[in-house]
Amino acid sequence: MSKRPSSTTDLVVAAAELLGRQWTTRLTAELTDHGPVPLGLVAGTFSDLTHDQFTYGLRALRDRGLVAYGKDAGRDCYVLTTAGEGLGDVHDALSRWARKHHFPTEQSDFVTRVEAGLRLLRDRDLLTVLATAGGDRAAGVDAEAERSLTENGFMYVLTGGEPALTSAGQDLRGPLTALTSWARAHAGLLQRRTDTRPGLRTTIPGPARTPAARRSA
Repeated sequence: MSKRPSSTTDLVVAAAELLGRQWTTRLTAELTDHGPVPLGLVAGTFSDLTHDQFTYGLRALRDRGLVAYGKDAGRDCYVLTTAGEGLGDVHDALSRWARKHHFPTEQSDFVTRVEAGLRLLRDRDLLTVLATAGGDRAAGVDAEAERSLTENGFMYVLTGGEPALTSAGQDLRGPLTALTSWARAHAGLLQRRTDTRPGLRTTIPGPARTPAARRSA
């Protein structure tokens, strides 16, 4: 049995999991940037993917309510649904944050940046800190979460022992706001099992630690 997520954190985690599934960013970003894709031009449009990959991906996106069949200039096409159209703001916010903080690497492409950012926003410890921290301060963080978030570059400890968010941690509120807005607007898509998996902790990489970033921390 499934139920709708009952809290903002649950909504965000569910959205990050849904949107972070394989091929979702690649396929929806193409439709966002270039408009409907005629059925006869799918293979050429997604020439970087195999037939099985784009066929499975588009079918899955239709099942998830992000893509639908439609018409454009009299041709049968794949088009974004209202929920799919709303992903542009989420993708842009994630990509801008990741590019600024060299996440996951300075050379990462758009799809890699977006998908890596979505993996971050599945981490309940990080979501809790971003939601409760005042400014750059992050009081009330348990020891395990503090260690993980510090190691991954989102938090540091002040001289007096008080945890605080790094610039990367503070700036991540922008993508979080965009994803939260999308998730609330499309909560009906975010059905999930009641046995929710725990948020990820130590398996999530942090932003690249450039010399400037280390000095600011």
